[in-house]
Amino acid sequence: MTQTCSSCTGPKATIRCRRCECALCKGCSQRVTPDRFAFLNLSEENDLAGTYCNTCFDTSIAAEMEKYDQTMELAKEVSVYFVDQGKETRLFKRSDNKFSVKDCADRDETIMRLAFLAAQAGCNTLVDVDLVYAKVRDGSFKISHWTGSATGANLDSKHRNVPTSTRRSPSR
Repeated sequence: MTQTCSSCTGPKATIRCRRCECALCKGCSQRVTPDRFAFLNLSEENDLAGTYCNTCFDTSIAAEMEKYDQTMELAKEVSVYFVDQGKETRLFKRSDNKFSVKDCADRDETIMRLAFLAAQAGCNTLVDVDLVYAKVRDGSFKISHWTGSATGANLDSKHRNVPTSTRRSPSR
């Protein structure tokens, strides 16, 4: 018993839409891989990975993808100040937002995940960023697990990304 595709009425509809359960052929389906939303912390019920028909993809998934991409662009613009840069950040007003991530593969991923969380919360700066790694033996080789924590802040454009040599002292 073969079903017809709900989109093109082709005879080989072997795939089901995740939302509406309509039958689809491979050519008419929209597939979202699990790594497309890698920086989101989704529960299993809200997981967006799967196969969708064009209607369900356009109405629900495309909007989520656009929102995710906008947040990722904002995360790339987040300024990062580490713990040892206390002299530069002592006058920054910190928000109540504390961010932490764990079990990241490398240093850059840890910073990017912290920046993504800050962008989601509406912060444009990370201060007091503390990164720690631990080497873990996995069979016959060692891997590193990175963890990080930071505090969010919102700075205006004249204080962000300004080299230390051009900043004015607050006492002047």
